[in-house]
Amino acid sequence: MKNAYAKKLQAVMDTRLARQQMIDMQMAKDAALIAAAEVFHMGPGRTPAYSAAFDQAIHDIAAMTVEDTKDMEYTKTKLDQRLRQICGEHFVPWEERYG
Repeated sequence: MKNAYAKKLQAVMDTRLARQQMIDMQMAKDAALIAAAEVFHMGPGRTPAYSAAFDQAIHDIAAMTVEDTKDMEYTKTKLDQRLRQICGEHFVPWEERYG
Protein backbone atom coordinates (compact mmCIF):
# COMPACT_ATOMS: atom_id res chain seq x y z
CA MET A 1 0.00 0.00 0.00
CA LYS A 2 2.71 2.49 0.94
CA ASN A 3 4.66 1.84 -2.25
CA ALA A 4 1.62 2.51 -4.44
CA TYR A 5 0.89 5.72 -2.54
CA ALA A 6 4.53 6.81 -2.75
CA LYS A 7 4.55 6.15 -6.50
CA LYS A 8 1.38 8.21 -6.90
CA LEU A 9 2.87 11.09 -4.92
CA GLN A 10 6.09 10.89 -6.95
CA ALA A 11 4.11 10.99 -10.19
CA VAL A 12 2.28 14.12 -9.00
CA MET A 13 5.57 15.76 -8.03
CA ASP A 14 7.16 14.79 -11.36
CA THR A 15 4.22 16.31 -13.24
CA ARG A 16 4.45 19.53 -11.24
CA LEU A 17 8.21 19.74 -11.81
CA ALA A 18 7.82 19.18 -15.56
CA ARG A 19 5.14 21.88 -15.72
CA GLN A 20 7.31 24.33 -13.78
CA GLN A 21 10.24 23.63 -16.07
CA MET A 22 8.06 24.35 -19.10
CA ILE A 23 6.92 27.62 -17.51
CA ASP A 24 10.51 28.58 -16.68
CA MET A 25 11.64 27.86 -20.24
CA GLN A 26 8.80 29.91 -21.70
CA MET A 27 9.63 32.81 -19.39
CA ALA A 28 13.26 32.65 -20.52
CA LYS A 29 12.14 32.70 -24.14
CA ASP A 30 9.76 35.60 -23.48
CA ALA A 31 12.62 37.51 -21.82
CA ALA A 32 14.93 36.74 -24.76
CA LEU A 33 12.34 38.03 -27.24
CA ILE A 34 11.82 41.20 -25.22
CA ALA A 35 15.58 41.74 -24.91
CA ALA A 36 16.06 41.22 -28.66
CA ALA A 37 13.35 43.79 -29.36
CA GLU A 38 14.83 46.26 -26.88
CA VAL A 39 18.48 45.95 -27.90
CA PHE A 40 18.31 44.95 -31.56
CA HIS A 41 14.92 46.47 -32.43
CA MET A 42 13.73 43.04 -33.56
CA GLY A 43 10.13 43.10 -34.66
CA PRO A 44 7.53 40.73 -36.05
CA GLY A 45 9.48 40.07 -39.26
CA ARG A 46 12.41 38.38 -37.52
CA THR A 47 10.59 36.96 -34.52
CA PRO A 48 9.72 33.55 -36.06
CA ALA A 49 13.34 32.89 -37.10
CA TYR A 50 14.68 34.05 -33.73
CA SER A 51 12.12 31.94 -31.87
CA ALA A 52 13.03 28.87 -33.93
CA ALA A 53 16.75 29.48 -33.37
CA PHE A 54 16.15 29.80 -29.62
CA ASP A 55 14.21 26.52 -29.59
CA GLN A 56 16.94 24.77 -31.58
CA ALA A 57 19.69 26.08 -29.32
CA ILE A 58 17.82 24.88 -26.22
CA HIS A 59 17.26 21.48 -27.84
CA ASP A 60 20.92 21.18 -28.82
CA ILE A 61 22.18 22.16 -25.37
CA ALA A 62 19.77 19.77 -23.66
CA ALA A 63 20.73 16.90 -25.99
CA MET A 64 24.42 17.58 -25.45
CA THR A 65 23.90 17.62 -21.69
CA VAL A 66 21.96 14.35 -21.65
CA GLU A 67 24.56 12.61 -23.82
CA ASP A 68 27.49 13.95 -21.76
CA THR A 69 29.16 12.34 -18.78
CA LYS A 70 28.10 13.24 -15.25
CA ASP A 71 30.74 16.00 -14.94
CA MET A 72 29.45 17.63 -18.17
CA GLU A 73 32.97 18.61 -19.21
CA TYR A 74 32.14 18.25 -22.91
CA THR A 75 29.02 20.40 -22.61
CA LYS A 76 30.84 23.05 -20.58
CA THR A 77 33.70 23.16 -23.07
CA LYS A 78 31.50 23.33 -26.17
CA LEU A 79 29.20 25.99 -24.74
CA ASP A 80 32.10 28.08 -23.53
CA GLN A 81 33.80 27.82 -26.94
CA ARG A 82 30.66 29.01 -28.73
CA LEU A 83 29.91 31.76 -26.25
CA ARG A 84 33.52 32.96 -26.36
CA GLN A 85 33.08 33.42 -30.14
CA ILE A 86 29.84 35.31 -29.63
CA CYS A 87 30.77 37.42 -26.59
CA GLY A 88 34.42 38.14 -27.28
CA GLU A 89 35.95 40.19 -24.48
CA HIS A 90 32.64 40.07 -22.59
CA PHE A 91 32.69 36.26 -22.31
CA VAL A 92 31.95 34.85 -18.83
CA PRO A 93 33.14 31.27 -18.14
CA TRP A 94 30.75 28.48 -17.14
CA GLU A 95 31.87 28.52 -13.50
CA GLU A 96 30.88 32.19 -13.18
CA ARG A 97 27.66 31.92 -15.22
CA TYR A 98 26.38 28.97 -13.22
CA GLY A 99 28.09 29.75 -9.92
